[in-house]
Amino acid sequence: IQDAIRVNGAVHLSIDNARLAADDFKMKYENELNMRQSVEADIAGLKRVLDELTLARSDLEMQIEGLKEELIFLKKNHEEELLALRSQMSGQVHVEVDAASSGGSDQSHGRHQRTLRRRGRPRTSATWRDGFHAKNRRAEQEVVTQTVSLQTSRSEVTETKRTAAESGDRAAVHAQYGDGHGGSADEPQSRPGAQGHDYQMLLDIKTRLELEIAEYRRLLEGESLSTSTTTTKTRVVTVVEEVVDGHIVSSSSSSTSTVKAL
Repeated sequence: IQDAIRVNGAVHLSIDNARLAADDFKMKYENELNMRQSVEADIAGLKRVLDELTLARSDLEMQIEGLKEELIFLKKNHEEELLALRSQMSGQVHVEVDAASSGGSDQSHGRHQRTLRRRGRPRTSATWRDGFHAKNRRAEQEVVTQTVSLQTSRSEVTETKRTAAESGDRAAVHAQYGDGHGGSADEPQSRPGAQGHDYQMLLDIKTRLELEIAEYRRLLEGESLSTSTTTTKTRVVTVVEEVVDGHIVSSSSSSTSTVKAL
């Protein structure tokens, strides 16, 4: 009877130990199941962010193409404006001389007219060149900036794909843990926090890209407003000289200026 009592006590103790072990494995299974659901939710969020970054990259590529076309248009417009300016410069300065026809007065008239043309042409041409070069530099800087932003966006898309792939691998490992192996149940507890940090970082990157696109559009609108007006100034100089026996007795001049907005 004593032996039977001892055997019965050992059996009850084994049953209690087995029940405690079963409860422990059940708790570990529930923890791993929650972990798997959390990782799957993170993967779904990363896929949405990946789609948004892909759309942002496409938008940046379209904007770069638009900037290149605008740069070509600016160069073509500059060439046309230079041709129009050269055609206007030939008739921009008019000199009239009211005097008797003589060789000396004709030579003086020619010298005076050439001097006025030399004074007026470099100043106007330099102004047009400086304006065009400034516009060209701004457009090239915008193209470089958007190219760098596009490259950064591509790197971020690649990093997001890699993170999503790693998350999928971790989800597969966690699914294997749910079948009964609970030895490493405590190790992955810190991973959801890391995934949440990565997701928040991607959201910050998306917000920064949207702000850069809005700023770039604002700059384009300001550029289109600032280049819509062109002003042409025309000055007419009239010189009256009185010549007696080939000598200039008196001379007077008057000038009028007109400003024309194109």
